[in-house]
Amino acid sequence: MDDAVRFYRRATRTLALVSLGLALTMIATSDVRLQISAGSSMLATTVLAMVIGVVPLPIGDRMKDAGAALGDIWLGGLACGFISLLGLRWHLPLADAALLQADRSIGLDSASYAEWIGHRPSGFQMGITGAYNLTTPILFVSMAAAALLGRRVVLWRAACSFMGSLLTVCVISVMTPAKGIGVWVSSETLALLPPGAMTYFWPSFEQFYRAATPVLSFDAIDGVVSFPSFHVIMGLIGVGLWRDRPVTFALASGWFGLMLMATIPLGGHYAVDLLGGALIWAGWHLGLPRLLRLDLSSPAWRSGRTVEGAVLAA
Repeated sequence: MDDAVRFYRRATRTLALVSLGLALTMIATSDVRLQISAGSSMLATTVLAMVIGVVPLPIGDRMKDAGAALGDIWLGGLACGFISLLGLRWHLPLADAALLQADRSIGLDSASYAEWIGHRPSGFQMGITGAYNLTTPILFVSMAAAALLGRRVVLWRAACSFMGSLLTVCVISVMTPAKGIGVWVSSETLALLPPGAMTYFWPSFEQFYRAATPVLSFDAIDGVVSFPSFHVIMGLIGVGLWRDRPVTFALASGWFGLMLMATIPLGGHYAVDLLGGALIWAGWHLGLPRLLRLDLSSPAWRSGRTVEGAVLAA
């Protein structure tokens, strides 16, 4: 178990640092203005996450695991937010037409589905809106709970899957910028949905895609990713955290079902965005144990374990 925890923890931190390095490189080579405010709540939270994740603190091992895992993915997540925004400065052609055609090619009509949701009762819309908006908090609380329950392998595998999937999603989204299914939805349909549905990220998208010199600040990191959907990935990670606990697994699955229903009408995703997110999650979730086995069978690992054993024996 300790070997698996060590591998997943090292991989998570490596992915977070790679994301940070890529973000810093993009900042240094872009035409944006970086704005850092001393009173920024996001900056303060990021600094706190770095301290908790790196500095040894006089707290219990389970608290250390929770702090380190959440600190790593918070820092990496912030870096990936920068990557997705700065990638828009490359002004690559919008992929909305291609994504719409991809939906149609598999027989799905996301715009019609959004209209159908718009005609559902307000209570139902509020329910799926809540499930959608609480995705990140629910995932973070679930990871913290896994840490406090001593489920270290489950926690760090989830953290590594989160970080690897997020970096993958952001790199793909840079190459396929899109404003989402809201481009093809009528104003009448938008009026039927909760305020900001499908369009909440458009101001940030337009600023970084079209403005001459956009401002990049810690407190203005909006998700601008359409394809693939990271909400789906977070939902799958959250459900996976509880796959061996029947009660919490049932609760997590129910929440995931509601959240999934909201990704198109509220998040503005195409149906293929959801499929793309699920495939990326599956790749990381299923691939990590294989990478772990390769790591454990490597000569470098065996040598390291031999040296470690000799030191302990001495």
